Formats: sequence, C-alpha cells, structure tokens
Amino acid sequence: MSGWLPGVLALTGTLASCHAVYQKLWGLEALAEAIRQGAAIPDAELVLVRAEVGRAFAAFPTPAALGGYLVLTIATVAGAAWASRGRVRWLLAASLPVQLAGIACTESVTAVVAAFGAVAVALVAGRLPRRAAVAGLVLVGLVVSAVFLTRGREVLDIGGEDTPWSLRAKNFRVAVEMIEDHPWQGVGPGAFGEHYPQYRRAGDNETRYAHNLPLQLSAELGLPLGIVVSLIFFVLFCGPLIRRSVETDSLSRGMAIGLTAFAAQNLADFTAYLPSVLWTAILLRAALARRDALAWSWPSRIPAIAALVLTLIAGGVSIRTARAAQHAWQARLEAAAGNYPRALDLSARATDAAPWNADHWIGLAQLHAASDRGADLEPALAAVERAVRLVPQRPAARDLRGRLRLATGDLAGAYADAHEAARLYPMHEPYAERLHEIERRLVQRVAR
Repeated sequence: MSGWLPGVLALTGTLASCHAVYQKLWGLEALAEAIRQGAAIPDAELVLVRAEVGRAFAAFPTPAALGGYLVLTIATVAGAAWASRGRVRWLLAASLPVQLAGIACTESVTAVVAAFGAVAVALVAGRLPRRAAVAGLVLVGLVVSAVFLTRGREVLDIGGEDTPWSLRAKNFRVAVEMIEDHPWQGVGPGAFGEHYPQYRRAGDNETRYAHNLPLQLSAELGLPLGIVVSLIFFVLFCGPLIRRSVETDSLSRGMAIGLTAFAAQNLADFTAYLPSVLWTAILLRAALARRDALAWSWPSRIPAIAALVLTLIAGGVSIRTARAAQHAWQARLEAAAGNYPRALDLSARATDAAPWNADHWIGLAQLHAASDRGADLEPALAAVERAVRLVPQRPAARDLRGRLRLATGDLAGAYADAHEAARLYPMHEPYAERLHEIERRLVQRVAR
C-alpha cells in the first residue's frame, strides 16, 4: 500500500490545492457576485456568507477539513520524496509548493497549528534529524504566521465575543452540559447535533459538532465509554510518532507526523467526523502497521478478515450516501429553478439510496408541500413521519410536521409538534411564534 499511496495523495492533494487557489483568487468572488445578481442557488444567503469570507475549501465541507486533509498529504508526500530517488523524487517534491499554497488559502488555524505541533513532537521524540525538524518547524511556522496575519483580529483576539476561540469555548460548554445531564449513556452516537439546540444560548453559533473529539464522544457515548474511545483514537493515531519501535524510514516518519497532526486538530475541530479525512487517515495508519502483525497465521487472519468485511460494508454505505447526497443536491437545484416534478423524482431517489438519512426525508416532504400547494399533503406527511421516527430530537422535523398538520386542520397534532419543537430549540423565535399562533387558534375553537 505504501508504494502507491504517496503518489495518489500527491495527485489528490495537488488537485484539491489547485481548486483552493482558484477559489481564493477568483472563484469565491465570482460566486458571490453571481448570487448578488440573483442567481438561483439553494441556500443562497448561506452560500453568499461563505463566499464573502474568502476562505477556500475546494470540494470539502469546510476550510478546516481541506486544511486537515492537506496536512496528511503534505506530510506523506514530503516523506516519500525524501525516501525516493530520481524522477519520482522530483515529481513528488514538485507537488509540495502547490499543496502548501492550498493550505495557505484555507487559512485554517487548527490545521497549521496541529501540523506545527506534530513536527515539534517529532523533534522532541527524536523521530526526525535535528536539521530536518528545525527546517520543518520554520516552514510550518511561516505558514502559521501567514494565516494568523491574514485573519488578523479574528484569531488574535482570544477574548473577543465572536472569535473562533470564544465560539469553540461555547461549544465546549454545551458538551459539558450534555455530559452533566447524561453522564453514563450519553445522548446517543452522532446525536450531539440533534440535542445541541436545547442547550444553545444567546451568542452561541449553530453547529452539529463540539469541535473537540473527547468532549463530543463523552457527550454522545457517556463519560466512561467516551474516555475509552478517545484514548484509543489518540493512541492509534499518535502512537506511531512517539513509539521508537516503529520503522524510522522517512516515509513512515512523514505519515506518522501527518497522523499526529490529524489527531491534534480534533482537539479544536471535527475532521474525524468527516469521511474524506477520516478514511485517508485510516489508510495511512494501515500502511504504517507493522509487517509482523500481518503474518497470515490463523489468529491474525480473524481481525484482518473482520477489518476487510467492515471496510467493504463501510464502502458500500459510503457509495450509497454519496449517490443520495448528489441526488438531493440536484433536487434542490431543480426546485430553485421551479422544476418541481424533476426535483421530486431526484429527492425520492435520494431517500431510496439512503433511507437512514432524515435530511432526505425532510427535503422530500418540503418538496411535496411546495409542489402540491396544499392540494394533497399526505405524501409530505408520510415523508416527514419517516424523518421524525429517525430523528425524534430534531426540532426542524417536528416543526415541519406541525406545519403540515396545521395545514390539514389537525390543530391538536400541530400543537403537540409545535410545543415539542419550541422545547427542543428554545432559542429559535419562529418556533415559539408558531406555538403561540396555534394556542390562539385552539382558544378560539374552544370559545366557539
């Protein structure tokens, strides 16, 4: 695996970086201008805000995700280039400046600081020659300085009200409050984002992540299991850089540095929850596995076969999830253009491909409600019922079902859903206003 993996990462890292540079120099501004001119784009206001910020993210969900991915690719490619000779070395080395430009375009503080910390750990642990470590620290330090200077007060003002640091501190507070309320069993795997609105206060940002892996795992799985899983995570990904028993060739050192940076970034971000970054880290960790642990005796075949089966299952789920996401996005584009029949067909395909995803059922319900214009809301109600069963703690699903019930004249059902939505998200004023309106109608009905 370690033979072809650096080349693949060099290619993907370079392509993603070229995309990031394009976004930074032209793409994001052009997108923002198109939205200002009235281009039909789903969630246009949110997209405009992200485009105006000017931080590149390529095809990743966030700039920090792209930054975390590029740290993995840069560290691995640098190690592979050092270990190679001739044309291969020059090809790998030629991709590094492009990838460094890409990570600079993300302006991700968590990614570059994590990379700096990983190189520092390698120096302290004696895993790098002193000259190479110092050169790496200087290079990464320059990127860190450039990011801090570019973003200015936003990241330098630690005590500011709306800085990344203060917003993360508020996310940490929410996670701690969840742990206090559910110390042993947690709120459920992956359910932090569903329960977050209940704990949100004025000044908190809207998010689905705690931006700290140990805190989020403890909130979701309970404190005992969360601590155990967190320890396993950091031992698994940081261990190769710290343990002296690991092979000391430059490729192994590069991969180990990238994995340590990946783990460290998750102390202030959530890239471990993003499959594109997580699976890359898992591939690198597998490439670092010691050869003697992979000897084909029967005791070692069992975990190897189990890992293969789990990988195949995860791959199948990932493919279906990606297909569903593509159908859902195309459906939103068709809906924005007013082509509701085509949008409904694509949205139904999304629910078929990933029936476990409540977002697709909510999207299908919204499209049915918008296209039918009140004529027949049964398909919309059926779709949102599926969503509520999948995520009973999501206020948006409750609110949508309540609005549909209200449109069909079911005041009692609408009141129950509106009350639950307002309870689940007390900071969202439209939910409270809708509840008051339904209460007013109920009082009028009783008074007749």
